[in-house]
Amino acid sequence: MVDRRYRFTHIVTVGTSILRNALVEARRGSRFLGVHSDVLSGLVETPPGREEVIVSPSSRVFSDLLAFVGYDPYGASAELKAFLSLLEDERLFPLVIPEGVRLEYEHRVILYHTDTHAGSLSSRLIREYLHSAVLPAGHRLIGVEERQINGLGREFQPGLLNLVSVLVLDVERYSVDSIVLLNLTGGFKPETGYALVSAGLAGASRAYYIHEMTNDVVTIPLLPISLSEETCMLVQEILRITGSGRRRKRRVREEYRMFAYRLGLTDVLGVPTGYARNIARSLSRYCLEH
Repeated sequence: MVDRRYRFTHIVTVGTSILRNALVEARRGSRFLGVHSDVLSGLVETPPGREEVIVSPSSRVFSDLLAFVGYDPYGASAELKAFLSLLEDERLFPLVIPEGVRLEYEHRVILYHTDTHAGSLSSRLIREYLHSAVLPAGHRLIGVEERQINGLGREFQPGLLNLVSVLVLDVERYSVDSIVLLNLTGGFKPETGYALVSAGLAGASRAYYIHEMTNDVVTIPLLPISLSEETCMLVQEILRITGSGRRRKRRVREEYRMFAYRLGLTDVLGVPTGYARNIARSLSRYCLEH
């Protein structure tokens, strides 16, 4: 009988580790992946926007890739290795505490993937695996969702902005009934670095990933972040000079110019960038106290 239950939401940035690892196995002469070597090469090595290889969930390629993940999820997927390894750590998830209280953990997984076929396929494979996976004792999966981040993997600035916008809303939404964790093992490192800061601002608890040197899962506490009064004043300045009806680009006041440039909101002359208003609007929700 369970005495106490805790719920976690894992926001997972999905890369293409499954496809890359499968390609390595195919080129080594894997009995059931070798026949898909050309398809996997097309998926992994073709630049975004030039994809010609499309893999249907009903195809043999998909079923063989799913079997590859199911046979060794730790070796096939960096994202799954981080997730499953975290759950197995009884220092983080004790099943019984000294008072004899038995614990159970519920997990919701949200998969963020790029605006590419390879990203969508990788996310779908992880989702299908999790639906049938047996988690470690004391852990239960309560749902898996997918989010395609428009522009991510194709255009840097729009993709980054959309990633942060979706992430902040999800962290705020799921913090109401769960502890929010970020699995940042997969995906592009500049984008995941920005996501880390944004999640701390929105109230996520911690992040985790597979460390490149030790190949073990490590956790990173997210320190509470708040915006300074100077930042909030700059946000209001950006919103003021980029409002509707402005026929020409205006510059921020001189006292804000270098600070705005450092934050990526303007060019060196103080003229707002094309995405400055959207960024300022996202930040303004955290300036209410000012």
